[in-house]
Amino acid sequence: MACQVTREPHRGPSTISRELNRGTIRQIGPNHKPFEAYFAETAKLFITMIKPTPMPLAG
Repeated sequence: MACQVTREPHRGPSTISRELNRGTIRQIGPNHKPFEAYFAETAKLFITMIKPTPMPLAG
């Protein structure tokens, strides 16, 4: 799937694959069966948690 998605935004397959992995979460549907869904907000939250913004240098 990542290879199909990469044609339009001109990004590498590994970049798209990582983004999909970061933003994909497992949920429980109304039929009580798990499914996976992608949310851009989840991917953004994941990135901000693992890559905190650098603190300015004192001086």
